[in-house]
Amino acid sequence: MKLTNVVPLSFFLLCSVFVFFLSIYIVPHVVSGDQQSYIGLYNSVEGVSYSDGYELYRLYTGAFEPFYFSIIWFFSNIGADKVLLVSFVNSALCFLFLRLSQKIGLNVVISIVIVFSCYYFVALYTEIERLKFSFVFLFMSLFFLERRVYFIALSVLAVLTQFQAFIFYFCLFMPWFFYQVRLIIINFKISYWFLVFLSLALVVALNFKDPIIFKFNYYFSADSLVEHALYDFPKIFVFFGLSYAYGRFDKSAIVTFFPLAAISFFIGADRLSLIAFFLLLYYASRTRSGWNMGLLMPVIFLSLKGFDAYLNIFEMGRVYAG
Repeated sequence: MKLTNVVPLSFFLLCSVFVFFLSIYIVPHVVSGDQQSYIGLYNSVEGVSYSDGYELYRLYTGAFEPFYFSIIWFFSNIGADKVLLVSFVNSALCFLFLRLSQKIGLNVVISIVIVFSCYYFVALYTEIERLKFSFVFLFMSLFFLERRVYFIALSVLAVLTQFQAFIFYFCLFMPWFFYQVRLIIINFKISYWFLVFLSLALVVALNFKDPIIFKFNYYFSADSLVEHALYDFPKIFVFFGLSYAYGRFDKSAIVTFFPLAAISFFIGADRLSLIAFFLLLYYASRTRSGWNMGLLMPVIFLSLKGFDAYLNIFEMGRVYAG
């Protein structure tokens, strides 16, 4: 039942064009929450030097990833309208996701429901700006898994746009990482690409050490550890359970979700559940192309939540009701 294999490319392009015009209509209404800072940043860096603009970027957002700022600074200084820029990125995000869904064999009906109504996509289109830009590079990188130089280059751009992308890569390649460690222990062999992976991880750790520590201290406390254990960890565990059961009991799901579950104890599940959802899509698509209750129930729930998010945008100027 892999309908995605027979859907023409032109249909995916049509969907992405629709998302472009939908974004042009919706994005101007998102003026509260985080977008208040991003809109102010975009307007403030026009005509400002790169170094001074970066200081404004840190001031407005508290973020440190340089590539997102580089994109914003460039387009702001050539006079591009922010709504048009964001709408184009939303369109690219939609198209790349649909193509990836086709690649993993996910049913086209489920894919379309996700890109138009899933809560996570509504949030990405409108409010979670840095992660949206990052996911464009992340999705692109997954098309180049066999062409490692391109894959690494796009992955680096994804992480430099939003560090949270590193968590996604870390989870996705945990099975490969454990396999490489096993080769070292048993056969005393170490691959060239494993050394590249370790080198990049070390570079990330050294260059982003202070911001990472700052973020960790911001989200973590003794009280929050109990809260995360009681409320956040179970959310990730549900995604894992569905992925394992509907992913034909693939043991790699255990290794893939392990770091995500561990991290949820410290920073909560809200910022990780989106990653868990994408991992669920990957595993659950193996059973009847995702046409199963393990995937349909979360998609229906998140779609209903997505419609609420659309209403929140027009009523409160943001996705989140709180």
